[in-house]
Order: sequence, then C-alpha cells, then structure tokens
Amino acid sequence: MGDSSEPEVMDSQNNDEGDDCLLTQKDSQFSQLLNCRSVEEEELEKKKYAALHPMDRGLNQIALYTEFFGFGRRPDYTHFCDFHELASGEGMRLLSSVSSKHCYIRRDFLEGRTYLHDTSRFGTFVNEALIGKGNCCMLQSGDLISVGHPKFFVFMYVEGCTKGKDYPPSLTERYFVSNYLIGEGAMGKVFLGKRRADTSVSVAVKVIAKKGLSITSQNSSESGLGSSTELIRREVDIMLSIKHVNCVQLEYVCESAKMAYIVMEYIEGGELFSRIIDERNMGKGLGEQLTKFYAWQMLSAVKFLHKRNIVHRDIKPENVLLLKRDVYTVLKLSDFGLSKAGEKTMETFCGTQCYMAPELWVDEPRYRCEVDIWALGAVLFTSISGYPPFANDYKDMPLREQIAKGRLVYYSVWKNISTRAQRLIRKMLRVDVLQRVVAAEAMRDVWFDDPIVEKAKEMVHSYAQIHAIPLANVDCEQ
Repeated sequence: MGDSSEPEVMDSQNNDEGDDCLLTQKDSQFSQLLNCRSVEEEELEKKKYAALHPMDRGLNQIALYTEFFGFGRRPDYTHFCDFHELASGEGMRLLSSVSSKHCYIRRDFLEGRTYLHDTSRFGTFVNEALIGKGNCCMLQSGDLISVGHPKFFVFMYVEGCTKGKDYPPSLTERYFVSNYLIGEGAMGKVFLGKRRADTSVSVAVKVIAKKGLSITSQNSSESGLGSSTELIRREVDIMLSIKHVNCVQLEYVCESAKMAYIVMEYIEGGELFSRIIDERNMGKGLGEQLTKFYAWQMLSAVKFLHKRNIVHRDIKPENVLLLKRDVYTVLKLSDFGLSKAGEKTMETFCGTQCYMAPELWVDEPRYRCEVDIWALGAVLFTSISGYPPFANDYKDMPLREQIAKGRLVYYSVWKNISTRAQRLIRKMLRVDVLQRVVAAEAMRDVWFDDPIVEKAKEMVHSYAQIHAIPLANVDCEQ
C-alpha cells in the first residue's frame, strides 16, 4: 500500500501543475483578449469624430466614427440607433411619428464636416428648424437633433475636439452647452445644456456679458440699477436665497473675464405667454379654470418672495414658465435680474411698461412689493381673457393714463368669467397702493375654493418632496 501511494501523490501534484499551466494559458489568452479589445477601443476612440449625448432617458450615448449612422424604427443600417428604445412616456406618444428610416448622419472625412440627412415625411429638426425630406443640414457642435416634433429632442451633437471653445473650463467640465437658444432676456441669452455626469438631466445656461449690459434705454448706473457686475451678482444672490417650488432654482455659477454663466434648472414647458396666445385658444386666452390653477402657484411664489422682502419687479407672462408641456403642470417664476431684496421702498424705474404699476410712472417713484401684485393682476387679466388690460394699442387713451386711472376694457369674453374672478383681479389692480390686496390675502380669496386648486396643491406638494424643497416654503395647507 505504501508503494502504491507515492504515484497517487505524484499524479496529484502533476495534475495541479497541469491545472496551473492550463490556468496560466487561460490567463494569458484572457489578457491578450483584453489587450486586443483595449487596442480596438483606442483605435475607435482615435477615429471618433463626435458623440451623440442623449436628451431622453430611454437613449444611450453614441460614439460616431463611421461615415454613415442611421436613425429610425429598426432602421436598415450597419450602424444605427433604434428608436423603439423610446417606447415609454413622451417617446411612446411620438413613436408613431418616427419612420423606419427616419434620418442619417454622414461624415465627410476629407472636409471634416458632418451632415444630417432627413429621409422622413414626419420631419427631422436641428435646433427646432425643420430640415425637410430629401434635404440635409451641416451639424455644428452643440446642435440639438429632434424627430417627429421640433421639441422632441433626442440627441445633442458634440464634436470630440470641442469642449465649448467660448466657455470657461469650469463650465465645460461640468456641462455640455448646446446651440439651442431657449430664450433671451434683459440680462442675456439662455441656452439648453446637459450635465456631463448625467446627460439625462437638462439645464438652462444663462450667458451674460459683463460689459454692455442694458436694462433700460438709459445707462444702468444712471438709472439707479447699478453696474452690470452688480446686476449679475444681485440675480445670483437672490436666486441662492430662494428655495420654492414655484421659483426657478439655481444650480451653478461661474465666470470669465468678460462673461458670467448662471446654470439653472431647465423648464421645458415654455412661457405662459406662448400658451396664452396659442392659436388653439382662438384669442380667448386660457380661460378661468386653467388661469386659476396657475394663479394660485404664482401667488404662492410672490407671497414667499415678499415675506423675505424680495420684490421681483418684472412679472409678466414671458417670465412665468411651465415645467412640462402638459396643460396642468408646475409653474415657475423666472428672471430675477431686476429683483431687489432687503429694501422696504425702492426708487428705480424698471419692469415692462404694460405690467407696471401706477406708482412706477411718477417722476421720482417710491414703491414696495405692491408693484408685483399689480403686475400679477395684469397677468391674470391677460391669461383669462387673451388680451392685456393696458396697451398702447388702445388709442383712446395713452398707456400711462390708462394705468394711472386703472381703466379696464372688458370685451365679450368676460361674460363667461365669474364675478369672483373679476373682483379679485380688480383688487389686485387698484391704483391706491394701500387698497391693493397683498399676496397672502389674495390666496385666501373665495375664488380659490375650487377642486382645481387642490389639484395644484397636490402637484406642488409632490414636486417639493421629490426635489427636497422644504414643505414649510409651500402653501399646500393654505
């Protein structure tokens, strides 16, 4: 037995050595495979001329390195993006407007240019501009591509060698900034951007020139508003102090020698103004119920600001934004460039004339937070009826006199508006500042005793919880 045990031990040792040898071979093969893959990836990275960054959560980032790249519903291309991945949410609703071969990207490697070809009757768009079936468009780094609908963004085209040549590294290291212009205000242009760390999150990037900033027709320092740098700092300071569901939230701030950049949450639903004048409303505005849904949210924001001695000073439909494109959605007050905090009475002349309170029209204006209530009353009037309470178009009386007298023009659309709504708006548009209703009182008005307001409260409450906004700042229990 003793003799026979040695070969068994030796066999066992030999087997171990064989296994070790086999494992070593496998490790070597695996390492070679990894190295090959690494080399391939490096080669592809060298060939990559651009990337497509997703604008929808159902899509993934795409590296572009081939001459052709197609898009559609199961498109017949060697390299392609299948939009069936969008079969959820808004993507599902728009999938019927996406062709099997919707569009394709072509790279001209000799010229170093990229073209997007539209092959669908449903439409392919770059920065909301239609290309048109059979046509093509040269892409620039930062362009937004949408399909089926101008605002259904699917990808941002970003060239590999570009990190935003006109933007400081402190901005481009954190964000992609597109060429798509969201809006333009008193203090600069606003572009759509994306977080680099999470490209599913969109942001709005306000680009402000420190010099040449003009708030009124007069020089800003002469008008009492301060220097351009002070104006930028004022907006940033105010936005940093605001944490309310119905106010646009600040995310990041940086600057260069000549420019300042304010990164805010992106509000994709557009301006209240655009909804009021939408041709589907046939010039009759949003009506009473929808206006009430929005009015409660606007008053909640204004009440919050006034409680902190912040006066917006430029409330108008263009500065009221809607979070989503849905009819009933969270509302956001924006553009705090003319706002001022900490002073009970102010003496500068600013704001948009049609929404400016009577006390702003005197030679030496001294005013308080009541100017926001007046402006908000004018916004509600416009939203309900489809036309403004005061305008230069009313030729029987100059605009300044219309406002000074509080003269309101009622057309036939008001026959369908409740007495309660008309009474509250008149309270907000009282010429006598002492008689004008304040935000907290307006929110307690019987006009808001309505299920539609409960719907607004529920939506605001839900948004506050998701975005960690203190419920104490929200009037959901009002």
